[in-house]
Amino acid sequence: MRLGDQGSARGGQVRARTAAARVGGRHGHGTHRRGPARYAGLLLSVLCPVLAAILLWSAPASSLSQRGHEFAFSFGEELPGPSDVAVDENSSLSERDVYVAESGGERVDRFKCSGANCVLDPTFKPKINGEPEYIAIDNSATSPSKGDLYVGYEEERVEKFDPSKETKAGSGVFGEHIQTLKTYKLPGEFPEEIGEIHGLDVDAEGNFYLFQAENIVKFNNAEKVKATEAIEPSFNCEPKPGFAVASKGEAFYVGHELETRGEGCEEGKPAVIGKLDSAGNFLIGALDHEQSTAAAVDPANGNVFVDNATSIAAFDSNGAPIQHFGAGHLEHGRGLAVDSATEQVYVADSAAKKVVVFGPEGAGAPEIDGETAENITPTSERLSALIDPKGAATEYFFEFGTANCATPSTCTPTSTETIPAGFGDVERSVTLPGLKPGTQYFFRVVAENENGKAEGPVKTFETLPSSLETLPDNRAWELVSPPEKSGASIFPLLNEEGLIQSSADGSAIAYIADTPVEGNPEGNRAFEPVQTIAHRGSQAWSSRTITTGTKGEWEPPVFIARLPSNDEPDWNPQKIGAIGELRGLTSRVSPKATERTLYIRDEASCQTSPPDCFEPLVTAENVTAEHEVEGKKVKSKFGAKLEFLGASPDLGHVVFGSHVTLT
Repeated sequence: MRLGDQGSARGGQVRARTAAARVGGRHGHGTHRRGPARYAGLLLSVLCPVLAAILLWSAPASSLSQRGHEFAFSFGEELPGPSDVAVDENSSLSERDVYVAESGGERVDRFKCSGANCVLDPTFKPKINGEPEYIAIDNSATSPSKGDLYVGYEEERVEKFDPSKETKAGSGVFGEHIQTLKTYKLPGEFPEEIGEIHGLDVDAEGNFYLFQAENIVKFNNAEKVKATEAIEPSFNCEPKPGFAVASKGEAFYVGHELETRGEGCEEGKPAVIGKLDSAGNFLIGALDHEQSTAAAVDPANGNVFVDNATSIAAFDSNGAPIQHFGAGHLEHGRGLAVDSATEQVYVADSAAKKVVVFGPEGAGAPEIDGETAENITPTSERLSALIDPKGAATEYFFEFGTANCATPSTCTPTSTETIPAGFGDVERSVTLPGLKPGTQYFFRVVAENENGKAEGPVKTFETLPSSLETLPDNRAWELVSPPEKSGASIFPLLNEEGLIQSSADGSAIAYIADTPVEGNPEGNRAFEPVQTIAHRGSQAWSSRTITTGTKGEWEPPVFIARLPSNDEPDWNPQKIGAIGELRGLTSRVSPKATERTLYIRDEASCQTSPPDCFEPLVTAENVTAEHEVEGKKVKSKFGAKLEFLGASPDLGHVVFGSHVTLT
């Protein structure tokens, strides 16, 4: 066996050689985008009865899945410590009302924005008593508090104002005070004082939300609001500033201190933005791991924007990254707002003492954000590219040849195709037939629209060799691990954290990945390696994780895949199994288990009868040791006293250690 050194999309491919027909193959230096980030990993190459191919993917950090943002303008230079910003979406598009909280000046200002011209409104002067840290506005269409402004103070209170009403009749000064909240009272409970405030927001129905140290309090949309519900997130570390609510209140984006595995909640960890469901359960621990200060949701599409202080990151409602922008234009962002109608993003920059505005990017020349080459057969190859048409209809074609395509007229172009006008990366592919086996080719994609032309960098690939020409026993490469591994990386052969081995007849192979290779795995085991089993099907190989899925958190188990013994030449790959110790589960994987134990897993049962998938090797019936509790003899616990040591290939015998007597 040998270990290859090429990279792939956050991981490599398990490869195997066999006399069967080739599926997949070796790849050259093409690239492929997974989100707006660049990934690399290892490739596992096995010269045994079963083999596979390499697929390389990467992309520049600027590649987008949607329309991007760019710097538009700034306003309010020399503001006294802007700490937050809010946009009144009920105001006129031709003259938008934008509110800015200024903790350094102990005031909230209103600006009238027409295009890139934002002018301070001298008629808006609400009575602000203290340092306003957070503001939020009710952008609902029909609620009783439509257009009202909420102001959160460092002094642990919230005030509500009506910007449309005068502070005093006939004064011509607007910003009537409506309500002060120093406490809140839930139905049937005693009043509670408002604690340290970390953010304010309002959903599409006008319900007001207060994110404080202890919880998230929901208020109704009445003129004078009342608390209706308290949501208590399950923070492991400290909550931090940064808060946004999904349009229907179905999710929250909250700032909290990042918890790192093994290090716990030590000081110095970055504050990140995580996603909670409506009950306060974490859906996503951290959208990214950058230091974050604020968040805002675009109610039109559910995208969430995160203020990383010196740049802005955008994600869709599922947490998938969309774009990263603003670097070089921000010194220290503290507050964030999105105008869903104009798609503009407003950032309160406390260090630069101004509000910076980013708008949707304009139309331009197309961009090439990734190119790939994938082996099909020794005489065919699939080329793919990610092309951003940048707002205009774009024509494109691939060109390929045995000479460098950078030299004019050396490569053959494919037929020209068209991508409709739009923004964001579009993937396009073409299959090249009639190629020479075992030959290096050059390729690139060329795209052009009314605004300009883009030529992708020249990449290379090598077609699969003809086994008849290169290997006397007709062996060939065959793809075992899936080309799209959902961000997983394949571990090399020398790794000792699991099993890498093939079955005797070559129809199955066990390998290790850092995360599940499936798109929707049963569970997420964080950073621990997972054992994966691949079976050869009639058309292609399929892989699935055999590590137990769970909704709880657990420590690393040891898993061994069941492989054939010497007296089992006709081994059925469906009898694959695994053994391991599951720790810290919130739900049992077997109704027979009474506490933490060792399990043996049968792959066939997992497919046909999931409740019988895992068989506990030790239960309370096996314990003979007793000790006294309050004068009564009870059986000793074994859950924390078992240690897996080894097993025979067929899992007929398992060796483990126990600190209690067992039968």
